Amino acid sequence: MVADTLDVIIAGAIGQGEFQNYAAADKLMDTYYLTFAVIISLRWSNTLAKRASVFLYPHRLIGVVLFELTGVCVLLLIFSNLFENFVVFYLVMQRFFPKFSIKTYSTLAVVLVLLLFLKLPQEYMLHYAEFQPWNWSHTQVLGIESKME
Repeated sequence: MVADTLDVIIAGAIGQGEFQNYAAADKLMDTYYLTFAVIISLRWSNTLAKRASVFLYPHRLIGVVLFELTGVCVLLLIFSNLFENFVVFYLVMQRFFPKFSIKTYSTLAVVLVLLLFLKLPQEYMLHYAEFQPWNWSHTQVLGIESKME
């Protein structure tokens, strides 16, 4: 997940920042590592959390496929990558707050709504408004001019 977050910055820093279709390549790489995450989630002892992850993964996958077939950006809002945030949330809670558990559908719904509230602005900025944070990150963080536009 860290590599996914930093991929554009790393590519720019080593001079490989020219992406012809960054969004498609990024979605392919996301699908690769998220597949491992869903496989790992199958081992979770919390059945409700496991079911949620098994639902959220194909939900995002369907959205990515539909987006790649149609190019309709709003599909990435409708099929936002809530799966990734849910996995991170669940693992953090298990590690640092083990007494917290998703025991009811209402608790799950609250968690998912809160995560969606946090995720939708990011999805909107990146995929619908086509905000390109790598332009800022290259100039501000690395002190180099970005060639990725």
